[in-house]
Amino acid sequence: MRNRLILGALAALAILTYLPVLSQPFIADDFVNIWRARDYAPPSGWKNLVNDPVHLYRPIFIFPTYWLDRIFGPWPPAFYALSILLHVGVTWLVYALGFWDRIGWRVSAIAAAFFAVQEGHQEAVMWYSAIYELYLALFLLLCLIAWIAWLRSPSDKPLLQTASLVCFVLALASKESAVMVIPLLVLPLLFERAWLRRGLGGLVPFAVLSLAWFGWMFLGGADHQRLGDGSFSLRAPVLITWLHSFGRLLWVFGVLSLATLVLLRDKTRWKLLLLAGLWISLALLPYCLLTYMTRLPSRQTYVASIGLSWIVAAAFLALWDRLSKRHALVVLVGFLVIAANVGYLWTRKRAQFRERTVSTQALIRLARFASGPVYVERFPFPLAIAQGAVLLGTGKSPDTVVWEMADPPSQGLADYRFSLTPVRTPADQTPATR
Repeated sequence: MRNRLILGALAALAILTYLPVLSQPFIADDFVNIWRARDYAPPSGWKNLVNDPVHLYRPIFIFPTYWLDRIFGPWPPAFYALSILLHVGVTWLVYALGFWDRIGWRVSAIAAAFFAVQEGHQEAVMWYSAIYELYLALFLLLCLIAWIAWLRSPSDKPLLQTASLVCFVLALASKESAVMVIPLLVLPLLFERAWLRRGLGGLVPFAVLSLAWFGWMFLGGADHQRLGDGSFSLRAPVLITWLHSFGRLLWVFGVLSLATLVLLRDKTRWKLLLLAGLWISLALLPYCLLTYMTRLPSRQTYVASIGLSWIVAAAFLALWDRLSKRHALVVLVGFLVIAANVGYLWTRKRAQFRERTVSTQALIRLARFASGPVYVERFPFPLAIAQGAVLLGTGKSPDTVVWEMADPPSQGLADYRFSLTPVRTPADQTPATR
């Protein structure tokens, strides 16, 4: 009964935090990705999927998206509801990690509550096209839980190891950064030396699967877009990006939590803090090959935020134990932390995400009532997004969009200009813009 109440409370927190998202339109890449799911998911489209340099290696996204579209049509609340439900599932798994004694149920319950409302990774839930991160986190945690259960079992249980391997493959099929799973699986071996010998042998199948997956990616017929367009590179400023992103993740609640532990002179939770620090470091590292900015987008901190949640839980429990006669004050602190995160998401972040929908919604409104083509003169996104917005938003052909982009390019998300009459003459248009 206690676990049911906790799971119910965690689900309520996660849903409440992101409830406003259900009224949000699709954002940019959502239109293209749902359009592609329509094309790729049926058996007739698998040849096209094989030739897609991104979704070929992330097939987990395609099929749920396709069936949501088949059942509900391009109705944003249905897609955002899936994101929220996946976030609930990940939150529950953060709590489930409490079965490992190194974390414990007290820590995992508080960590899961903070993770449910933490605003720092909001893009993973508030942008449907970032749902890859949710699938990755879900299968990563299932993999880790099955792995720890196998390590701690008194006898060899191949079903547990098989379950862990299956979840690892599903994580790899969710996003390439699932390579982080292997070093994360090593963490229990560092903290539980009795598991070391068994665990090192058990890691071999994971390493083989990882090498096979990435060998297929690098040596296969389709060149991965992100590996070929310069977005990620071994020459990227990895250390600078890692330090910047680590610091941004800790700000502000991680810093306040560490300061609380220092002020209380709590030395009993240093192993938990070490585990959290290693977790954050490893979870951020695959993304630090980024070349176009030195701070990771919020969606890419989703898994790393689990480590942050452990730090916050450690500080909260230190306060609880120290203020044994003032538990009401500690509960108030917890409510303030929740309110601060939820309030920030409901106001500032929600406004930012809605700003990202302004231009596509304006295009859809015009295309819906236009009797002919719509000429796009200024637009903050690529042509495919304009075409996808018209297709999903109005049901009209993507050819309704005529690309007549003029210099200079859009200066912001709300900088757009459309027309129902052509600006260029046919002779001025290149084949790509006709």
